[in-house]
Amino acid sequence: MSLVEQFVTSLGNFRGYSRLATLGFGKSFVFLLVFLVAVSIICGVKFSATISRIVDAIVANTPDFVLVRGTLTLIPNVPVRYELGSHVFILDTTGDTTPEGFIRSYQDGVFVGRDNLILKSRGRLQVFPWSDLNPMDAPVTKDDFVEMLDAARPWRFLAVPVYFVVKLPTKLLHILILSVAALVLNSIIGSQYDYPQLWNISLYAIVPVTVVETLKTVASLPIPFWKGLYWLGALGVVTAVLVKLKKTPTEDAASAGEAAPVGPTAGGGGGGSDSAGAGPSQPPVVL
Repeated sequence: MSLVEQFVTSLGNFRGYSRLATLGFGKSFVFLLVFLVAVSIICGVKFSATISRIVDAIVANTPDFVLVRGTLTLIPNVPVRYELGSHVFILDTTGDTTPEGFIRSYQDGVFVGRDNLILKSRGRLQVFPWSDLNPMDAPVTKDDFVEMLDAARPWRFLAVPVYFVVKLPTKLLHILILSVAALVLNSIIGSQYDYPQLWNISLYAIVPVTVVETLKTVASLPIPFWKGLYWLGALGVVTAVLVKLKKTPTEDAASAGEAAPVGPTAGGGGGGSDSAGAGPSQPPVVL
């Protein structure tokens, strides 16, 4: 099967999984690598574009400032707020938005205050005091900040290989967990697959939910309870495949059994023909 055939079959052709289950480990693993490279390019480019928009928005909306001796001062001292999807960027040295208020109110974002910089992503918090980031007396201005962002901008394309390096071991772990669950389902349903075949089925069962996951990432859709839905979807595919193919090994064996006698029968027929042609053997008449 070609890579395209493997991909199309994995998306819902449950009977076609009987062919996927018998593919060699090398062919299945190559498919996984190519599939994850494609996913990484799509999600990495999306992430890079998001970073670029955030940087542009920061540059356009950041007022002049001076950072010296661990204290940030805006010129003029007016709060700045920018939202991009679920992320928020707040620059406020007036005290209208406090660090505590930002931490309490937002799940993802950046807060730039008078005394510190706060990064928050998926509930994880990092706080950087300006006194640690700018210990020297030399002032840092907006021009210096913009120059630093422009220098870092080309590095955003590293999102593609980084995404792949993170996703590959993650998906292999998911396949391992799913294949163990498939062993249990295999016994309950009564299908006749061994572990290497169940590992293959689990690998391809991950594909449809990963496609949905990729679409969710690209479209920035906040799907509630996604992790639970991810595993339910993968288990659902494995269960549907095992139920659909429950009798397949028996049917294959039966077909092979019916086909097997054809050769001997033909040979036997030939032998029978020879015998018939020769006629019954009669003992010689002794006079």
